[in-house]
Amino acid sequence: MFQSFFTFWYFYSNVTKLIIQATAKTNAKRNYFTFLSTNMRRMSNACSQKYLGNLLELQDKNA
Repeated sequence: MFQSFFTFWYFYSNVTKLIIQATAKTNAKRNYFTFLSTNMRRMSNACSQKYLGNLLELQDKNA
């Protein structure tokens, strides 16, 4: 009785551990890609704003 319970518990805990590890890996990948995409978007926004600011300054100087 106890032996069957312990074998069941051992396999159950290992399976849940594997599932948790797999979900953690996929979540880490997903978070990394969202981090990359948001940073790229922020950088592009910052660059475009800087570029627009430079253009406006040039227009002011020319006027």
